[in-house]
Amino acid sequence: MIGLFNAAMSIGPMRRLRAHDRAAVAEALERVGLTDLADRQVDRLSGGQRQRVFLARAIAQEADVLLLDEPFSGVDKAQEAGILALLRELAADGTSVLVSTHDLPTLPGLVDQVVLLQRRVLFAGPPDEALAPERLVEAFTGLDLGRIGDLRAPGGSAPTIQTTPRRPS
Repeated sequence: MIGLFNAAMSIGPMRRLRAHDRAAVAEALERVGLTDLADRQVDRLSGGQRQRVFLARAIAQEADVLLLDEPFSGVDKAQEAGILALLRELAADGTSVLVSTHDLPTLPGLVDQVVLLQRRVLFAGPPDEALAPERLVEAFTGLDLGRIGDLRAPGGSAPTIQTTPRRPS
C-alpha cells in the first residue's frame, strides 16, 4: 500500500508512516472509494481518481480548511455525487470547504454561499442570487448591466451606435 499511502500523506522520503498515519490514510482512501487502488502509483490513475486522492490527502491530514480548485474536473457524474456528499459531510463535521468552479449548475447543491469574482468581489451571498443573469453577465464579461441601462443620450433617448463596415483589403 505504498503508492497512494505516500501520496495521501505527502510524506517526505525519510519519514516512516506511524500506525496513526496508516489508519488515517486507510480511512481516507475508503471515504473516497479508492481502497482497491491503494498499491497503484498516482501517475497511473485517471484524472478523476487523482482528484479523489488529493481529497483523501486532505482528509488523512485532518485539514481544517479545504481549498478545492475545480474538484469535479475529470470526474464522472457518479463520482461527482460521491465527492459532493463527502464534502457536505466534511462541512457538517466542521471543515471549512472553499471551492473554485466554473460549473455553475452545481452551485445550489454544492455550496451555501457564493463569491463571484471579476478582478474584484462582484457579489457574495446565496447561490440562487449569484445565478441571476445580470450577475453572471458581469462576472463573465465584465459588463455591469445596471450601469449600461443608465446610459442615455441627451433628451433621455437610448444611445445610438454607429458602425462603419470594413472595406475589403
